[in-house]
Amino acid sequence: MGLNSTIIGGRIPFDLELKNEGDEKKQFLAFSVSVQRKYKPEGAQFYPEDLIYCKAFRSHAGFIAKFFEKNSGIILQGELRKDEDYMKDGATVKGQMYFHVTNVDFPPKAGGSDSNQKKNSSNQKKTPSINPLLGKKSAKAFPF
Repeated sequence: MGLNSTIIGGRIPFDLELKNEGDEKKQFLAFSVSVQRKYKPEGAQFYPEDLIYCKAFRSHAGFIAKFFEKNSGIILQGELRKDEDYMKDGATVKGQMYFHVTNVDFPPKAGGSDSNQKKNSSNQKKTPSINPLLGKKSAKAFPF
């Protein structure tokens, strides 16, 4: 038995487009998360960033589309998966690696305003994340 569990934190660099919005069982969201590296190469002005291709389904897709937008910080828990290889014009095309979302959370607030408050302006103290393994909403945040 292998272990395939990953947590990434970053920002959403592009606009989100939820597919099948009217049908919760078929909702789908393909998006990228820009994850900053922990080191800056010598002489560089900025830290390098990697774009991680992500897929979210059903309630996770709807949750992300509702509470997050371009340039929002996001924390995702999930697993790495690979699309099936397929044939195109007689050649085998390798499937793409992607991050399959199993849990979503907001990043910790950094002393001031939170970019997610624009879409989540309410009297709630914390918006719950959704954990499909437990089958219920959870207000537990990641410990970092």
